[in-house]
Amino acid sequence: MKNLKNILLPFTICISHVFCEEVKLLIEEYIPFPQKIKNLNLLPTQFDWFTRDKFILVDQFMSEVIQLKSDGEISLSTKAEWGGNNNTEVVWAGVSNQGVKVVDKLTNSLTRTDFNLNPVERIDFNFELYPEHAAEDRFGNVYLYSQSYSSIFILENSGTSLRMHVDLNKLRILSTSVKSMSTNGDGQLGVLGYEGNFFEFSKNGLKKFSHKSEIQNLEFLVPLKGDWMLFNKDGQGELIKTGQELKIPTNLLPIYDIKTKNNRIAILSDSQIIVLRIN
Repeated sequence: MKNLKNILLPFTICISHVFCEEVKLLIEEYIPFPQKIKNLNLLPTQFDWFTRDKFILVDQFMSEVIQLKSDGEISLSTKAEWGGNNNTEVVWAGVSNQGVKVVDKLTNSLTRTDFNLNPVERIDFNFELYPEHAAEDRFGNVYLYSQSYSSIFILENSGTSLRMHVDLNKLRILSTSVKSMSTNGDGQLGVLGYEGNFFEFSKNGLKKFSHKSEIQNLEFLVPLKGDWMLFNKDGQGELIKTGQELKIPTNLLPIYDIKTKNNRIAILSDSQIIVLRIN
């Protein structure tokens, strides 16, 4: 794919399986992975916006975290404890105004780094969580899902101790496991289960809203302007609260991760990041 910038792509929204409206998405940035990523045998499967032209990429299999600029330059931390270490399993990395936070399942810890990915502080969790998923809200609080506890814990910004935020056992929901977590601009937590069950929780951990999707094999949960988008790897999705169906163009597949920021959508594929702007 070359010279994609400023190309309009069709993005189909269908309402109630009857009326379909085509929304135009403008390709704002096309960032192909440089050869160095392939040379390092890395395949990023999770990412986060760093700045307008930078991203943090996570190879969860290799437990590696790298920084990618839109011009193709990449950088790795030379002081990190993860990457190339068989005793680490990075499950998530997120960016805040204080730096980068990296959650490691096997070491049961969170590491805060500077903006060059150099570790500043490691927090060993005071519960044996071994978290499967994590998400961060705009206040810097990190939410951690533990399958062992069947609960979601919170590590408050600048804090060092965890506390339970949502006990899924008491709510008798998500009986199998959590598939994905995300937060919206209001600090509410969205949780997607394996059977297409979605739940929205307030900042206090109270259940506010629930939804059962009929779309198979959902993987991604993304906030968008007061609503939530659900997608599977085939690009089939929906807006939860409005009931609108979504379909990502096939030339942007396969999908490994999706992020939103204001009116922009970033899609991580096997060899590139595409940033789309909603017209």
